[in-house]
Amino acid sequence: MTEFISQKNREQLTAAKVNIPNERPLPPNAGKGRKPGVPNRLNADLKHMILSALASVGGEAYLIEQAKKNPAVFLALLSKLIPRDVKASVSADVEISLAERIKNARERVV
Repeated sequence: MTEFISQKNREQLTAAKVNIPNERPLPPNAGKGRKPGVPNRLNADLKHMILSALASVGGEAYLIEQAKKNPAVFLALLSKLIPRDVKASVSADVEISLAERIKNARERVV
């Protein structure tokens, strides 16, 4: 029966997660992905290896030494640690009258 299904229809059925006869059934959680906040296992393992290597060569003292010897590389490392997006909101109720603005401007000029 699968030989009668065109490639276009096969793609549509696959996208709709409809089982095509004589093909492996899809797992029940196919396409859902990880839940938000669950760390990538590879990243967690890599981070653990890097921290272990750092501890074995001297930890903080080694980083200080490298910062002095290779400041450009050390600063590049620091740039990776700074958050890319910082969301902040500042609000204040400031009201200055026109007379106060003129007074302040005259004081700056003098």
